[in-house]
Amino acid sequence: MSKKKTRVDNLASRLNLVMKSGKLFMGTKASRKAIRAGHAKIVVFARNCPPLQRAELEYLAMVSRTAVHHYSGTNIDLGTACGKLFPCSVLVVMDPGDSDIIESPAPDASEPEPAPAPLPHLKISKL
Repeated sequence: MSKKKTRVDNLASRLNLVMKSGKLFMGTKASRKAIRAGHAKIVVFARNCPPLQRAELEYLAMVSRTAVHHYSGTNIDLGTACGKLFPCSVLVVMDPGDSDIIESPAPDASEPEPAPAPLPHLKISKL
């Protein structure tokens, strides 16, 4: 348990350093604009980010070749990690400042990510 807490604290301290010395945008609208403009360096999603917003921003990040990180805490935890008193589901780091969050975003989970489920085999009939 302490190992996972340490990793979350590590990312929280990196985000705090970005808040002090770098530049980031919080929220879906600002994140979308930053990714489309090509200014985003890394996108961080909370665990309970709405699936539609997550899918849209992940697609934009993939197209613009922006790194994506999934924060293991909720949107309240992500907002608190940034020193804010409101929840934040997604944020974009524009300038890391003195933080090394882009080089190693510190994975939150100790176990590797599960492999994606195989697609069901579909029969295609000729008309």
